[in-house]
Amino acid sequence: MSRSGSAGRGLPDPASRISRGRGAGLAVLLFTAFVVVGDVGAAAASAATAPSPPAAYVQKAACVSQGVPPTTVQNGVSWAQRLLLYTEAWRFTRGGGVKVAVIDTGVNPGPAFGDRLSGLADLVATGGTAGTAGTAGTGGTGGTASAPGLDDCDGHGTLVAGLIAGSPDPKSGFSGVAPDATLLSIRQSSERYALRDDTNSSDAPGAGTPASLGSAIRYAVAHGAQVINISEADCGPAGTVDSPELSSAVQAAVAANVVIVVSAGNLDSSADCSHQNTPGKPAVTAATPADLPGVLAVGAIAQDGSAAAFSIAGPWVGIAGPGTEITSTNPFRGGAGQVDQITTQAGTGSIQGTSFSAPYVAGVAALVRARFPDLTAAQVIHRLEATASHPAAPRGRNDAVGYGMVNPVAAVTAVLPEEAGVVAPPSRATSLPARATPEQSDHARQTALWGSLITLTALVALAVVAQTRRSRLRRAATHDRAANPSPARS
Repeated sequence: MSRSGSAGRGLPDPASRISRGRGAGLAVLLFTAFVVVGDVGAAAASAATAPSPPAAYVQKAACVSQGVPPTTVQNGVSWAQRLLLYTEAWRFTRGGGVKVAVIDTGVNPGPAFGDRLSGLADLVATGGTAGTAGTAGTGGTGGTASAPGLDDCDGHGTLVAGLIAGSPDPKSGFSGVAPDATLLSIRQSSERYALRDDTNSSDAPGAGTPASLGSAIRYAVAHGAQVINISEADCGPAGTVDSPELSSAVQAAVAANVVIVVSAGNLDSSADCSHQNTPGKPAVTAATPADLPGVLAVGAIAQDGSAAAFSIAGPWVGIAGPGTEITSTNPFRGGAGQVDQITTQAGTGSIQGTSFSAPYVAGVAALVRARFPDLTAAQVIHRLEATASHPAAPRGRNDAVGYGMVNPVAAVTAVLPEEAGVVAPPSRATSLPARATPEQSDHARQTALWGSLITLTALVALAVVAQTRRSRLRRAATHDRAANPSPARS
């Protein structure tokens, strides 16, 4: 697969190109250098047992953290964070208590995640025992990863996790969408690993298969994931992309009431995945698991509000998120701050792709699950689509961006008639008011006393007036109606 990139420009973010020979497999939707194609493995492992790599992979290239540390940004508030205004949704919830599984290239521990990050499994390399990044023992100590899933050689999964649930950075202003959510990491793919016999080839397929993705999904569900983010796709001509193991794992997760958020897929220069679908006509290019029933497929929107040219359109696209000029967590192990560019084997460029539009939506899904714990996974997806900023299209939907840009504030505040009986719990203040000084307290008590006396006098007077005029008065009823507090954004 040919790839290109130059400094200061967005590196292409190709979707996976599937071949039907030895190298058939699944690709992570990374910026150019992170393309994964691997052998299709055997059937998915039992959810009760930690899945193992489907093949004997060995490292073929140095990890991102072994290179020159990236230059972090001073201003971490990207256009996406300004547009989505998800910090305004924190008045109602920050995603606490919700487990979000990140099935990707792993997640490197660091200050953005603290002890909210746990490693579950590694389907790329063996070693390590499940644990938490911020605790001592086999789970790692303060950023040293020994737990499976807490070793991100590519850097991709760390960027994804930062968008979902990175902690607020008081220096730069950056934050993930749901900073109180718990992250469960499963390393399932890597472009920097390959089959043992292919390590000397620059075009060797990396680690990761559709079947191993199915195993990862089952394991995430078994460990209580309520939302799963999958920034991967198997892309190819329509009708040729299928994995029974992956399809059955997705169906099982949907039946288990898990919200599965997936990237819609990216076009690339390959013959199999270079043709964009035309709205209203049969699809010529497909991507899975984006096209599977029950998942929420996310397209990418550019900063100018248009659908990103690389984002694969299709009837399976349900919603969209920012997908260009991304700022996210420093992907270096233990690294602080954020980056808006990445240096890979293909060059240096801005971070883009449907890999990064999906985690914005996954973060909002976590907010909704925390705010409305009684909603089913299907209802959560419906709420996200119904409250999105709809495009100017019939029924407010098109094949490029689905029902439009995700709207975090509307997603946690809108009243949907079809959800009758579902009531959000009272929102809690994120901080207590400042304690009053003794002088302020005395003044407050005096004010309250006089206010009570005035109110009591007024009530007595009103009661007398009401008694004398009862025959001429009628009671009027008023009804409060909740409305979407956020206008649609273009």
